[in-house]
Amino acid sequence: MRLEYTTAEVRLDVRTKLGEFTRTSEGFGLAGMRERLALADGTLESGEDDGYWCVRAEIRS
Repeated sequence: MRLEYTTAEVRLDVRTKLGEFTRTSEGFGLAGMRERLALADGTLESGEDDGYWCVRAEIRS
């Protein structure tokens, strides 16, 4: 997990190693987070990357 921020942006990156039981589809949790970030002019991206499931949330001011 990494949290970065400046006066213009806050970014949270979360990476989880994919395992045998990792679900790699978007559920209601990610959809709800995306909707809440959109209300604050932010974005949320998620998906697989080199054996990890990654989620990135960004809000720019």
